This record gives sequence, C-alpha cells and structure tokens, in this order.
Amino acid sequence: MFNMLSSGRRIMAGLAVLLTVSAAAPAAHASAVTLSPTEAFIQTHLYNPNGTIATRLSSAQSSADPNMAGGRESLSESLGLWMNYAVLKNDAALFKSGYDQLLRNYLSASGLVYWKLSADGTSGVTTNALIDDHKIIDALYSANQKWGKPEYKQMADKLSTFSRTNNGRSGLFADYYDEMSGYVSESVTLSYIVPSALKRMYSNRQIDKSVMNQNLNLLKTMPTDGTFFPKNYNIATKQFTYDSTINMIDQVYIALHRAQNGQTSPALYKLIKKDFYAYKYLVAGYDRTTAAPSVTFECPALYGLSILYALESGDRSFALDLYNRMTVWRVNDPQDPMYGGYVSGGDSYSFDNLYALLAEQALINLKLI
Repeated sequence: MFNMLSSGRRIMAGLAVLLTVSAAAPAAHASAVTLSPTEAFIQTHLYNPNGTIATRLSSAQSSADPNMAGGRESLSESLGLWMNYAVLKNDAALFKSGYDQLLRNYLSASGLVYWKLSADGTSGVTTNALIDDHKIIDALYSANQKWGKPEYKQMADKLSTFSRTNNGRSGLFADYYDEMSGYVSESVTLSYIVPSALKRMYSNRQIDKSVMNQNLNLLKTMPTDGTFFPKNYNIATKQFTYDSTINMIDQVYIALHRAQNGQTSPALYKLIKKDFYAYKYLVAGYDRTTAAPSVTFECPALYGLSILYALESGDRSFALDLYNRMTVWRVNDPQDPMYGGYVSGGDSYSFDNLYALLAEQALINLKLI
C-alpha cells in the first residue's frame, strides 16, 4: 500500500506556498482513452462557478494569508498549465476560454498577472510568479503561431514587457515582483527558468539576446552536488542554495528545462530511472546527503513531469512505464462520480491533474497511447 501526497510549492524570498494532501489506496488501473476523462474531471469538479480552476477539490484550508493558497482558491500556475494543455491538444476553443479568464480575472491594468485568486475570481494580492507568467507567455506565443490570432501575440508582448521591466534584476529574471511595494525578489528558483518562453520572448523582440543567454546559461551551467541541482540562486550574492531534503518536482522541472535547452542531466536521470524500477514507484523526495529516499508517497504531478522529461530524453519505453504507474492512481471506473480524477481520501489537486493531463496528451500526440 502506498500513500499519495500532492505538493505545489512556490518560494518567494522567504514566502512559501505549500499545498499538501495525503491519500488512501489507488483505484484499479484501466486502459488509456484518447478523450481524457481527466479533462472532464477538471471541468466538472475543479472548476469554480466563474470558470477558474480551484487549487483542490476540497474547500478546506483556504487561507486569507496573501502568501498562502488552498481550497477553492485559484492559481495562475493552473491557468498557465491549462493554456499549455489546450495548445498541446490543438483545442482552440479551450484555449480561448483560458485567454478570456486571463483578461477577466488574472490581469491587472498594468499587466501584472495575480499569482492567486479567491474562489470568486477576485484577487487580494499584488504579486506575480515568474514561472507562471512565463508559461502563460509561452502558451500565448504558441497559440498565435498555431491559430494566427494576433491578440494572443499582443498579450504575450504585454506580459513579456511587464516581466522584463519588473521581474528583471541584473539581467536575470527574479521569482516575483510585488506591485504594491515595488519590491523585486533577490533570487530565482532555478526550476522557474523556462527556455521555450525565453526563446519566444527573444524571437518576438521582447528581450535582447544577452538577457536570453544570461538566463539560459544559468540553467546550463548551474552546479550539482554530484546528483542533485541547487534549489535557488541569489542574484545579489551570486550564491547557489541546496535543500537538505530534495523535492523531486523541483529537480525534474530543472532537468526537463535543461533537456529542452539541449543539456543532459545524466546522474539525476540515472537515479530516477534506477529507483523507479527498484521500488516500483517514483520516489518523490530524497535525503541530499545520502541520496536515499526520504518519503514513500507518490505524486501524480511528479509522474507527469517525469513522463515529459523521459520523452524529451527520447526514452519512450520509460515514459510508458511511468504512465502505466501514474494511472494506477487515477479513478478509472466510469461509474464513479470522480472518474478520470487523481483523487484519494476524498480530495484532489489541480497541479496533479494538470500535469497528468499534459503528460497524457504528449503521449497521445506521439501515438504512444
């Protein structure tokens, strides 16, 4: 018996977003279908009445604290992943609904994208989140290229200008900008560097080549401790910081982005693959000193990210093995009201469902499932 813990964490110079749920035994595995029941689950169970995607199925643990998120609150992270999924799926109508939501709920007059909203679609924060903004920018440029919608490019340009102007620090993009105080984070979480967004911002003349290369070089040349990557880079002090307990979502994000930029991460990839086959599940956390697993739970979002990483690395067999294990955690009974969702203990997280969905669609596009 395994436990599942879903974790989304955003570090903002000492401010953290930590979303966690533990779960019971998984549902029985069922064969994949092209029309994903997970997409239907999100629309049926995770949509708020205003169309924003709730952080979790349960309304528990919502917080008035502007630095925390939970319950039916919605994240710009979810919007960015949803928009990227629509592009990957070639679903123009779904993308348009996400774009309309961006304009209606997430965007300030100045061009700041609120990193979270309350369940009613209003925002009480004045802060953005770098990775979310860049994923939205990436999706908008991709959508314009795919469907020829100039308004998508215009919005991507606007958000790029805002990011360059306000999240920039010494040529690097920092984690967040607080519009109320004017404060820019002094550090960048290394998993937040999205190569495809930077390259599209450059090709659309929103950043110059030196800025693109400076950010990509940080991703390319960051050190390791032999296996694991550091978590943060302090732009002011030029120091890298490692976590003592390794969160593999951060690690796989970094490795995936490096792979998308043409760099391999052989030691980390070897560990992920070796331990998956040794333990029969994907290890979600490690002790950095010993490189021994520190947790036994499983995380569908980590499976989704790892599938995308395996595909980027050309390892289709491993990607399929990961998919087969991931979908053990999906509700696979069509008669179950929660069919298609990554649900356990009566709760579910948008981050888990969205990354599972992205991985599934990538496999569908390659005709592997």
